[in-house]
Amino acid sequence: METESYRLLFEKNPLPMWVFDLETLRFLDVNDAAVQKYGYSRSEFLAMTLGDLGPKEDVPRLREALGRLTPTDRMIGIWRNRKKDGTVFDAEVLSTEVTILTRRARLALLNDVTERLRGDRHRATEIGVTRVLIDAKSFAEAAPQAIAAICQAEEWALGEVWLYDPAASVLRLDGTWHAPGLRDVHGIELASAGLAIRPGVGLVGRVWQRDSPVWIRDLREEEELGWVEYSERFGLRSAVGFPIRARSGVEAVAVLFSQAIREPDEPLLDLLADIGSRIGQIFERDKVEASRRASVEAFQKAFHASPVPMAISSLHDGRFVEANLQFLRLFGFERAEVVGRSSLELEMWVDQQESRVLGERLKERGSIRDAEVQVRTKAGQVRRALMSIEYLDLRDQPTIITTLVDITEFVGAREAHARLAAIVQSSEDAVFAKSLTGEILTWNAGAERMYGYGSGTARSSSSWKPCGSGRTDARSWSPWPCPHSETARAA
Repeated sequence: METESYRLLFEKNPLPMWVFDLETLRFLDVNDAAVQKYGYSRSEFLAMTLGDLGPKEDVPRLREALGRLTPTDRMIGIWRNRKKDGTVFDAEVLSTEVTILTRRARLALLNDVTERLRGDRHRATEIGVTRVLIDAKSFAEAAPQAIAAICQAEEWALGEVWLYDPAASVLRLDGTWHAPGLRDVHGIELASAGLAIRPGVGLVGRVWQRDSPVWIRDLREEEELGWVEYSERFGLRSAVGFPIRARSGVEAVAVLFSQAIREPDEPLLDLLADIGSRIGQIFERDKVEASRRASVEAFQKAFHASPVPMAISSLHDGRFVEANLQFLRLFGFERAEVVGRSSLELEMWVDQQESRVLGERLKERGSIRDAEVQVRTKAGQVRRALMSIEYLDLRDQPTIITTLVDITEFVGAREAHARLAAIVQSSEDAVFAKSLTGEILTWNAGAERMYGYGSGTARSSSSWKPCGSGRTDARSWSPWPCPHSETARAA
């Protein structure tokens, strides 16, 4: 009765069960659920050993674990198992010792925990990749480390990153990661090195063209990919590729390879698509940073080569960050004397109130254009200048850039001209100026009194021009050429 109950429990159990010899690991019996789960017939099972159902690298660990068991020990553990079609899954195994015809054997019950462990692996992948992306300073760091984290958490044997070459419009191998013990790694790298992948060509090109993940269950069945020979040579069976895309499109493709056949995993495909986008954000960040560096370099070249005095100072404390050669020449300072100090410390302002007024105006308007100011050089000389100020985001710190146009000589000439004009206008003498063609250009009050013509009348008369006739009391017009300027005094 007990034997009959045992047979019924064994044969009709919905979970795979078998009995194996502890010494040889050969199967002694299997139930129908095991036949259905693994795809082997009962006779095929009985010709196999327990080691034939898992990866060969797991056999030494399996023998070691079984060797430590006593007859009363129950064994519980998770082991990788392989079906007849090559599909690998994770099984939680519970075994207890039995005696079959005086031989020590074990009765094992298996529960497929692939989905449960798969979820655990996906969570581990997400955590591992997130840590990598947080710490990575560039795409060159992020991509290979993220691929390594995925392969280790998801148990893929090989990972590759193919980077877009804009000059040739192709993808080229940029880096690889492989699990310890992968055979002929050098041969795999040689097979991929130097290849230029175009859209739609092979697995990499297919991912690039579709801009979405692609899962290949068995590389041996994909002759068009050209991987049949490599699959046999390197022992690679399944593969999955996913795009690494930035705002501009696909910038790279990552491909993972497994030594066992792996069924398509939709949650993993979704996770890989998300990881590809996150790595792509770092690529985009690198592009923006490279563009910013190029802009900064171009700005610095223009800044230092400018013939206009220019300086950059911190918005926070007003200390100079940089000054070009013309600025240093204008004020007579060395660069080391300026950088790190403010204009107030260097006493560059003749009137500090002027500095405060411009500061308030900058806050209100956001910029200043051609404000006339007085500045003081290192030697104490006062210079007049037109000052313009703009906000500048440089080196990740808020700054302002100041440009100066030295108008000291111009202002001096302007003031001298104004003084001369005042003298001319107030003179009792008749003073006027003419062009080379004899046209009246200026006509002072003394000329109006002497000749009796107003400034407008004198300037509008193009045919007759006033000239001294030798009669200081006369008012005459002469057609003869006259000097370019003339002064006459009434008697």
